[in-house]
Amino acid sequence: MYHSFIFFLLFVRTLNFRYRIGSAFVKISLPETLKMISSSSTTLTNEIDTLTSNISDIEGKMEELKKVLYGKFGKAINLEKDS
Repeated sequence: MYHSFIFFLLFVRTLNFRYRIGSAFVKISLPETLKMISSSSTTLTNEIDTLTSNISDIEGKMEELKKVLYGKFGKAINLEKDS
């Protein structure tokens, strides 16, 4: 069993995996694939955090604008989301 596992690990390390970069696929080794996935994951997490922060800022500005507009136009306008 141990020898089978070692053989499997050696076999997997020699495999090349297709990794998508832009619109192209590149064949790279397992260690490189894992590094690329880790790097991409970190980048995406940072982008998600930035976008989430932007959403919060925009929602705050929307609330301020709603108050101003309701102050000017009263019930003549409806700025609530449709359900």
